[in-house]
Amino acid sequence: MKITIEKKSPDAQGRQALMLTRNFGSVIDESGKRKKKRRRQSLDLFVYQNPKDKNQREHNKSVNSLAENIRAKALVDYANNKHCFEDLEKQKASFFEFMEGIIVEKHKTDSASNYSIWVSSLIHLRRFHPLPELNFEDIDAELLNGFKQYLQSSAKTKSDTLLSSNTASSYFNKIRAALNLAYQQGIIRRNPVQEVKSIKIIQNKRNYLTDEELKRLVNAECRYDVLKRAFIFSCLTGIRWSDIQKFTWVDLCKLDDGYRIVFNHKKTKPEFR
Repeated sequence: MKITIEKKSPDAQGRQALMLTRNFGSVIDESGKRKKKRRRQSLDLFVYQNPKDKNQREHNKSVNSLAENIRAKALVDYANNKHCFEDLEKQKASFFEFMEGIIVEKHKTDSASNYSIWVSSLIHLRRFHPLPELNFEDIDAELLNGFKQYLQSSAKTKSDTLLSSNTASSYFNKIRAALNLAYQQGIIRRNPVQEVKSIKIIQNKRNYLTDEELKRLVNAECRYDVLKRAFIFSCLTGIRWSDIQKFTWVDLCKLDDGYRIVFNHKKTKPEFR
């Protein structure tokens, strides 16, 4: 961190107020522009921009010396309390902005379905915490348990129905993943999500067609024959419909004894949990 003395624009009498400025470097925002991170503190001191007499020159000399002493002391305090100061600054950072940053990256790398879950999890967190900001220092086990309760009993879908248990679990796990990532990056030194249990996933009952049912399906009429053939193909090969949709002729490889379908199955990337 760099600490400097800055002068504000002169007032009508040519006096410039002095500011103690802490510079924390810069970051790239979502638009790709570099944005400086700084924090200014008024010193309640001023100097004359163009001193007109001896008194004003002496005033400037005295004030500049005092301001430099203040800057030097701030540097010493920073050196002595560097880690504590950095922790406090990080704790005041916006968790909403942190989530938005993750979502931007997910849009570039993840599937549309996983990306939409991240988006929805942030939407529901904002609904639960209606204040404009949610800083890391405000997140504790009590808030997370409250959000967990909200997802299980109050949160609704676009069709105005309560979330299913598995959907609520998915949304809560995104918040868990974001906090775990913040912990790994050193933004937080204590991870409150470790004190809160996840929402239990309910295993859905899986139904299977019997051989007899599959034979009846082959002989059944269907308005869209291609859809029927794709479904039967899925039953016989175990390949899911989303992959069958993407097949092209280049995925078909001719062998001596027949044909083989060759394709890369895209799996969801692992997340921080």
